[in-house]
Amino acid sequence: MVTHRRSTATTDARSTRRSRRALWITLAVVVVVVLLLAAAAWLAFRALAARDALAATADEAALLQQSVLAGEHDDLDARARSISAHASDAARATGDPVWRAAEILPWVGANLRAVRDISEIADELARDGVPALLDAADAVDLDSLGVTGNTVDLAPLDAARPALESADGVFSAAAERAAAIDTGWTLPIITDAVDEVRQTLEPAASTVDGLARAASLLPSMLGADGPRDYLLLMQNNAEVRSSGGIPGAFAVLHAEDGAISLTGQASTADFRKFDEPIAELDAATVALFDDQPGQYVQHALQIPDFPKAAALAAEFWAQTMGSRVDGVVAVDTVTIADLLRATGPVSAGEYELTPDDAVDILLSRVYADEPSPIQLDAFFAGASSAVFEAVTDGRASPAALVEALAAAGDDGRIRMWSADPSEQERLAETTLAGALPLDGAEEVFAGVFFNDSTGGKMNYYTAADITGTFASCGDESRVSVDVVWANTLDPARAESLPHYVTGNGSSKVDPGQVRTRIAVYGPQGWTASGSTLDGAAAPGQATIDQDRPVIQYEMTLSPGESTTVSVDFAGAADEAQLGLVSTPLLRDPNVRVTTTGCE
Repeated sequence: MVTHRRSTATTDARSTRRSRRALWITLAVVVVVVLLLAAAAWLAFRALAARDALAATADEAALLQQSVLAGEHDDLDARARSISAHASDAARATGDPVWRAAEILPWVGANLRAVRDISEIADELARDGVPALLDAADAVDLDSLGVTGNTVDLAPLDAARPALESADGVFSAAAERAAAIDTGWTLPIITDAVDEVRQTLEPAASTVDGLARAASLLPSMLGADGPRDYLLLMQNNAEVRSSGGIPGAFAVLHAEDGAISLTGQASTADFRKFDEPIAELDAATVALFDDQPGQYVQHALQIPDFPKAAALAAEFWAQTMGSRVDGVVAVDTVTIADLLRATGPVSAGEYELTPDDAVDILLSRVYADEPSPIQLDAFFAGASSAVFEAVTDGRASPAALVEALAAAGDDGRIRMWSADPSEQERLAETTLAGALPLDGAEEVFAGVFFNDSTGGKMNYYTAADITGTFASCGDESRVSVDVVWANTLDPARAESLPHYVTGNGSSKVDPGQVRTRIAVYGPQGWTASGSTLDGAAAPGQATIDQDRPVIQYEMTLSPGESTTVSVDFAGAADEAQLGLVSTPLLRDPNVRVTTTGCE
């Protein structure tokens, strides 16, 4: 009996201990659940606060931009303080210990980290980037940009340079940080927010970078340290070249202490053919174009890399005209129409050039009305002078002119080269340089460049459609480039076009036909794995240019005909994107880039 009583007591004790343990576990679970719910509620509260603060930051930033563009400087400081306050609120809301601790959680953490990164980026921009931009705005009158007639006041630009360079550093770092945010595991609403930040930051960072470079380059390039002379090439898009069009008219721009003047003009008729290239040509240029870029000034711009082409054009001028230039500026006909939107119409001979009909007059109608090459040269020289006078006589808003020039630069329709190595190094990183781009870990490039060999002005009647397809597969990635090239001329008009337009058979091309060289460039270090013409295997010219594989075809199209060039490239590009560059044609080509799976 004693033994039985001891057993019962032992069982009761154990039962009591189990009950207590269960109670403590239950209490612990309840406490943990309560803490988790409290943390979740806290995170939700902070996330809503961050969302509202970021929304308010974006709204104030838009109002700040409007005030800057409108020249309403009285509102700028208040707007900047409001932006800073809201951005700081967002950073504080996402920077407390609970938030950071929760970032280690699977799935949830990726969303929290993305929101915190966005908030910190906004805070850094508000704290360091916006004030620097406002300092620059105080130095430069955005309404006039220091432009009076044909003279640019260089002192404000020089004064704004330190602030712009500071802002450039902040915006560039912010854009890089935004690009690095991992959205692979984030909710759609977070992914959309990050994408919106990226889409806003990238052009803003590019604009600030351009302003900083302008403040650094313009004073010296506009003659602050001594007079400068630049060769101006007026590119005619009706006879296409890799960089836009054949140089149909030439002029010399003289810059001294910010004042710009037109001091000399010439036409292609003033340049002779050289029996030997005027400068050594690299192997890729000779493979694609023989010695022509070094023998004829009108063929120098066949070379896709504008710094090389511009240096050749400068040498043609030096050996023909006997004077050296400090750089080259190339502008195409479409840009002239854009400038006329800022200046208003100008008179050129019997024509009035307006934004709506300047391209039609300069690239088509004048050839029908004036068959004499000598008279055509005189007309184009007069048109160039008239446009230059309109741009520099003060009739246009400087801000409108800058907007037109900036848009043309982004489209590759304005290109610049400096004979000064340090200036050229700064230009090389801008859209104005026209150099073949460099591939990186995040983006690889393909290119399509057109060169007319008709001997006329038939590219007024051509159109292009370009598609790039990218399959990123690590060491076995692939890029395919498809180019549809069409002669859009109505066959009934072929015999009625002026001889100057059709070439009159001078290059063994029947009137109305178009003969074109199309060069397709692949990413650096890759190989060309195949090419076809209208779906059938066909040999093309093959070479390597700046470590890029190149396949070039030459084809002749009758009115109404089209052809498709397809080139495939193979190489390694892990998680990169594809960029496409092409010749700026008279009518912008329809360019598409698609990404597919490895299969």
